[in-house]
Amino acid sequence: MSTNSPFTTLRRSFDGLGRNWTTTIPALIVLALVLTLFHTLLLVHQRAEETIHSLEDKLSVTVYIKEGADSFEVSQLISKLKDHTDLISEIEYTSEQDAWELLNQTFSLDTAFLEKYSVSLPPHISIIPTGADALPRIQELVIQEGQGLTVDEGQVGDQQKRLTDELVSFIDGLRASTVKTLLFFMILFGSAGVLLISTIIHLSLQARSKEIMIMKLVGAQRSKITTPYLIEGVLMGIGAFILHLIFVTILPFSTLATKFALNALVFELAAVTILGGVTSYVATTLYLKK
Repeated sequence: MSTNSPFTTLRRSFDGLGRNWTTTIPALIVLALVLTLFHTLLLVHQRAEETIHSLEDKLSVTVYIKEGADSFEVSQLISKLKDHTDLISEIEYTSEQDAWELLNQTFSLDTAFLEKYSVSLPPHISIIPTGADALPRIQELVIQEGQGLTVDEGQVGDQQKRLTDELVSFIDGLRASTVKTLLFFMILFGSAGVLLISTIIHLSLQARSKEIMIMKLVGAQRSKITTPYLIEGVLMGIGAFILHLIFVTILPFSTLATKFALNALVFELAAVTILGGVTSYVATTLYLKK
């Protein structure tokens, strides 16, 4: 069997990892734990996004129409608002009569009793935005297009605007904090992976320094020297992923049944394998230049 066969190269890679098992095993465990933390944060980020989308689905702007407003002008206002599909996903107009019927159905009240005391239910337009960031622009649009038609002309309503701004600020802050934390753990995962894998490869190179020197003296191609160590890095990545997969399956809050979790695992496997291969190749190349 040729000494340059793929089987021989793979065996040399396993031998290199086994020779430094006292450092390889702890490095695999640490790398797997970092990967598991990253996976956990991905799940938390996904749950946070679901919460944000749920909040955004409940956002709405209510525009109250003045009594006696011309119905044609109101319909024109609604048409203009509907044209802004980038801001508005749904518009619903509720007339005064519809408001009375809704009140009666919801609370089973005697509307005749309320009418006796001149209780007024103004018609209104309910606007569902495409997202939280669209709310301020919708409010400006309503002020601009609804002049003379809406109650509190010149403003959508100070209280509603204040509550809306607070909710938008909360959603933006929540999204920003989860993204920043996710980026931090991505950097941590990358840094830890590079340090751990490069350390193991360096120890393996040191242990085979005489063998490498002989190969260089007899004119062996650089690829023949670097390939076993590149494979070592890839094997470390795969080994860390297998440990990570075991850790994930025993987490009480994690599940592999969702599409998001499976996609995350595929991404993590690709990331840790590429990280292992690239790191080991760079570490070997730098060592051979000495």
